[in-house]
Amino acid sequence: MRDEQIINSREMILKVFSNIDKKRFEEKDSVENAWKKITTSIKNGSKEDIGAKLFSHSSLVDVKDGILLIETDHPGFIQLFRIHEMYILRGLKKFVPQLEIRCLSFRLRGSKAVLSEIENEIKIYEKQKMENKFNCEEKTIEKIYKNEQKTEKNGRIPENMKEAFERMRKSMLTKTCQ
Repeated sequence: MRDEQIINSREMILKVFSNIDKKRFEEKDSVENAWKKITTSIKNGSKEDIGAKLFSHSSLVDVKDGILLIETDHPGFIQLFRIHEMYILRGLKKFVPQLEIRCLSFRLRGSKAVLSEIENEIKIYEKQKMENKFNCEEKTIEKIYKNEQKTEKNGRIPENMKEAFERMRKSMLTKTCQ
């Protein structure tokens, strides 16, 4: 009875790995290969191999909703990644287009930040940016509206408008029909 419970190592390994989604494993492998190829290809104007340093000081953590979370061991590397962000995004679109990565996000090693928190921060930032743009446009519209009201109250057309109308009138009168 005891012999039935004992399995050899081959069977144990097959049981463990049978639960792993092969497609997801291959996708992870292709992303890591693309990451290495892209980061190590980054060159700096100096003799220093910046791409190899970026690769060795970073690791991929997660991909969710088009955001790739990258972990680094120093804030200086985050700055370097930001400098080369467009290059990295183009490379990711080329080598792993199925992931549709449109944004890079970073965390320092040891931090517990996850993509859902980072996504919320990005959404809040984008919302604030849109609100600022909306407020700016609203002020512009109010300014134009006030100027129009002043013109209507005065019953006069601004001088620059009068001049434009006069030029149009003259050009219309001087044109001949053919």
